[in-house]
Amino acid sequence: MSRLALCAFCAVLCCSLASAQNLKKTPLYPDSAGGLSTATPLGSILPRQSFQLTPNAPTASCTAPGLGDECQELGHQYSAFTAIYNDSPNQVSICICQGAAFDAPGLAKSFALVPLFLRQNVKSVAAVPIASGSSKNGAYTAGGHIVVFADVGDDVFVHESTHAQDGNVGFSGSAAYHQAVTADTCVPDDYANTNFVECYAQDMVVFLYKLWTGSTPAPGTGCMAKQLATLQNSQAPLVQQYQTAVQKLPACSFNCLFTAGSMDSLATVAKNVACPKEMKGDAFVRELQVLNPRITDPNTLIGGTAVCFPQDCCS
Repeated sequence: MSRLALCAFCAVLCCSLASAQNLKKTPLYPDSAGGLSTATPLGSILPRQSFQLTPNAPTASCTAPGLGDECQELGHQYSAFTAIYNDSPNQVSICICQGAAFDAPGLAKSFALVPLFLRQNVKSVAAVPIASGSSKNGAYTAGGHIVVFADVGDDVFVHESTHAQDGNVGFSGSAAYHQAVTADTCVPDDYANTNFVECYAQDMVVFLYKLWTGSTPAPGTGCMAKQLATLQNSQAPLVQQYQTAVQKLPACSFNCLFTAGSMDSLATVAKNVACPKEMKGDAFVRELQVLNPRITDPNTLIGGTAVCFPQDCCS
């Protein structure tokens, strides 16, 4: 994620006095080379949880206590929904302000890729339009409440959820983490140089990419190995529970004939997004394209994406 993805406004709310720091490390994936979001495309890597979305949640659930209502400041009122994801009974408020870049299903779906050990620290996710002339953009987190001001990328939801977790456990303020960052020669990107709080949130993006791909983005993360090792050591029990839960979901490998075109086979694909059982033909191809926008040709063999369809989709 580039500096533009998150703003100084976020640093004030998420980092408090820590925002005065400057780590003065080499950015591994600098903004000038595309930034972290280009190097670690989490949207095509992380499994998304299915969810149930119901309307009429209390709008008070959209705002952190003691902070202003971003939507009300624009003269509107949140449309609030309750999301329950299939891996947890915990409810999350999904809040949409008029004119926002997301609708409720889209916002809930973007948040669905955040791992449970991070997601369980979030109370609400709200989408608000950028007001004319406002310096508020990107996203911020306060007290477990996330607010996004634009059509932000998937890595931003991981980043902000990491802030929510960090607010509960204080990992970025630990001596072990500070020592690891100090000993390493680089941090993930320009924004990670802001302070230890932002560095930890960006480290989590790299950590999850490595966790699910088994590799690290070029040119490799040796220069920040101590940071990643500290994350691994601290998160290990939670990460193992998360991976075990995901791996229990049914994997898919099947061959289908489609009436929509000449697609005649699908490679083994990743776990965890199911389609309706009776979806066939044109509709099935369209759903594939929605879940993986890189699919433009129905003849493409799908593999290695976070899309899973049970065999009975083709029945």
